[in-house]
Amino acid sequence: MCSICGFSDFKNGIGSDCEILEKMGESLSHRGPDQIGIFKNNSVAFHHNRLSIIDIENGIQPMTAIFEGKSYTIIYNGEIYNAPELTAELKACGISFKTRCDTEVVLYCYIIFKEKCPEKLNGIFAFSVYDDDRKNIFLCRDRFGIKPFFYTIKNGAFIFSSEIKALFKYPGVSPEIDKYGLWQLLFLMPAKINGTGVFKNILELKPAQCGVFSSDGLRLWSYWQLEAKESRESRTEILEHTRFLLTDAIKRQLVSDAPLCTFLSGGLDSSLITSVAAKEYEKSGMTLSTYSFEYEDNKKYFKSTLFQPQGDDEYALYFADYLKTHHHVLIAPVNEIAEKLTDAVYYRDLPGQADIDSSLLYFCSLVKNEHTVGISGECADESGFT
Repeated sequence: MCSICGFSDFKNGIGSDCEILEKMGESLSHRGPDQIGIFKNNSVAFHHNRLSIIDIENGIQPMTAIFEGKSYTIIYNGEIYNAPELTAELKACGISFKTRCDTEVVLYCYIIFKEKCPEKLNGIFAFSVYDDDRKNIFLCRDRFGIKPFFYTIKNGAFIFSSEIKALFKYPGVSPEIDKYGLWQLLFLMPAKINGTGVFKNILELKPAQCGVFSSDGLRLWSYWQLEAKESRESRTEILEHTRFLLTDAIKRQLVSDAPLCTFLSGGLDSSLITSVAAKEYEKSGMTLSTYSFEYEDNKKYFKSTLFQPQGDDEYALYFADYLKTHHHVLIAPVNEIAEKLTDAVYYRDLPGQADIDSSLLYFCSLVKNEHTVGISGECADESGFT
């Protein structure tokens, strides 16, 4: 994962001081330890913390491109799974690429298709593009809201960030809880209502939402909506179609220039993902690395229930042996998990779900010693470890 943040004011300007932008970016440094980038002019300020995954040497952000004499600058957090297809389509439009990273693909996708570009993207993403010709910024979030994008408006300035905490580094933006936010904290956490940031006047782009901020203000719209449709396929066709979609989605997420692994609990989701990944690695003569996680003394105190008749560890070890992966079993001391409860709330900006967040935070910090990218069946935000 990376971080994006910044602010813009096309009416009053933003001044020449970079201190506010630097403070915002510094508060998000845990999301991207590899590179720091800044873009700034009289109306727009962008900051990017990068976790390098693809084209490590050339994918530095903010990234600027000049096309037909016009300038465009992007900050982006995400992964585009159909980048190869988009690259071919954009080359046919006359684009010449300088990198292999999907950041450049997204940038040129905006340059060529403008507000229609999100409809072209298959992946998880949050990004903002400064269009110097139109004097506006285009902002966008992926269809299911996997990548975060929070924002607020203060005295005519549009301020945005990957995490809520960075917004509070902007003068006059403070962490206030109103009745609506308190209701969410007490009755919905760890979930919250789409479009809100729980704190007063802190909002977020909704899933499948994009927009434009200019001197006329902020205009938002949805570019996609999930629809239920009748299937006219036979049972055999449904099975094959599902198999293709599932395996294709997994294979597309295996592209990485940084070390990649999978989390393997032995459950259905992680076993399926690991099975597809291990076979793809085997085709290339490589061995997939896998991880399973246990609490200290879990076996000692484990009691079989109808919900969980056996511990996960037996299944994880069996399946790792079956797939011939390079398997690691990580053990978490209970006191370490307890100590990270506060850290988990800090990184999340909001209360989480008991020890799930803190244990995942602890284990990922250990995985990062050897691997930068992890794929799991958690359906969780982010796929990179910092």
